[in-house]
Amino acid sequence: MSGWPVDKLHMDALAVPGDFSSAAFFLVAALLIGDSEVIIENAGLNPSRTGLLAVLRRMGADLQSEPTGSQGPEPEGRITARTSALVATDVGRSEVPSLIDELPLFLLAAARAEGTSHLSGAAELRAKESDRLRGMSAILRTLGIQVSERPDGMVVIGNPAGWRAGAINAYADHRLAMVGAIAGAASLEGVLVDDADCISVSYPGFAQALASLGAPSTRLPTEGTGLRVGS
Repeated sequence: MSGWPVDKLHMDALAVPGDFSSAAFFLVAALLIGDSEVIIENAGLNPSRTGLLAVLRRMGADLQSEPTGSQGPEPEGRITARTSALVATDVGRSEVPSLIDELPLFLLAAARAEGTSHLSGAAELRAKESDRLRGMSAILRTLGIQVSERPDGMVVIGNPAGWRAGAINAYADHRLAMVGAIAGAASLEGVLVDDADCISVSYPGFAQALASLGAPSTRLPTEGTGLRVGS
């Protein structure tokens, strides 16, 4: 509107810790792929958002987190993950808020763990970008994992031997697509994710970052937005 004064907002440079939810995919990849080590620098370590670390350590994961400072009120640090033999665990209602966005990764880790894992109190996953309980049930079954879907969670019977291959539906959900890519990197023969474009919602450079760590990935123009990850 002409004639009105215009005020400009001025601010100093703002440093933001790395997003733990994005880093978590590479941490789990390191746990599941043989002879792997991944180091994440400057990751956000807010304890209200890093519940996945405690759950994975309970499963026997070789994970170290080292605080290195803070950006304002947010702690940050270095997280190191190495290949690990995992055992089953349970995640219940009290833990769910601290890893709500990482629960699909917990379910993928549970699929490679020795024993039976239980997730409960997570009905909120049905109201995300997709019904993530339904989507993860379908993904794990496609990989040959035995699961029982519940109204607020899932039971996963792990197979430490892993899976050979698969073709998964990501339901246009960026987190399910990235879980599928990690499943492909950890597979024997590769996994086809039907929609990789949806990943750009939260992590536009995800496929390139995964490839830079040694996981082969190939875009398949004949499959629309598909992405094949793994051997």
